[in-house]
Amino acid sequence: MSQVIKKKVVAILGDDVDTDVIFPARYLGTFDEQETANHLFEDVDPSFRNKVKNGGVVIVGKNFGCGSAREQAAMALKYAGVTMVVAVSYNRSFYRNAINNGLLLMEFENPEDYQAFKEDNQLIVDYASGIIKNETTGREIRCLAPNKFILDIISAGGICQLIIKNQSKNGGKLCLL
Repeated sequence: MSQVIKKKVVAILGDDVDTDVIFPARYLGTFDEQETANHLFEDVDPSFRNKVKNGGVVIVGKNFGCGSAREQAAMALKYAGVTMVVAVSYNRSFYRNAINNGLLLMEFENPEDYQAFKEDNQLIVDYASGIIKNETTGREIRCLAPNKFILDIISAGGICQLIIKNQSKNGGKLCLL
């Protein structure tokens, strides 16, 4: 997996976006990838899925993914096509679920940088270094770079895939590293 991506901003969301908003509770029994993706933000923006189906970056405020620790919220974003989410901050349960499911997340070094984006801005993201270049405005933004372990999880497609990959490299022993 390349550590540089070029994508546009497909959505900008505010603070305290709850997992009930991301993925409605009435679908908690849904685990099929396509079906999970179909319900992403359906109660607040039924067109959201179409915005992200070709990939893209979602910019969010503080405490993204608050509320229930349901894994489907992160899975719905990934399955719908979101390439990455950049936030002022994440709810820690959501953060763990998203990383474990292979969804790329970054956090702004300076929370005020959240204001520097508009929908359709074209970005070049070097997520290994934490640098986002906004090609539309020419501005460069610094984010907290994911550590090597998180990059390994993302590159593998999720924590389970990383375990399977490393198991085959280590004579059948289950391991993360």
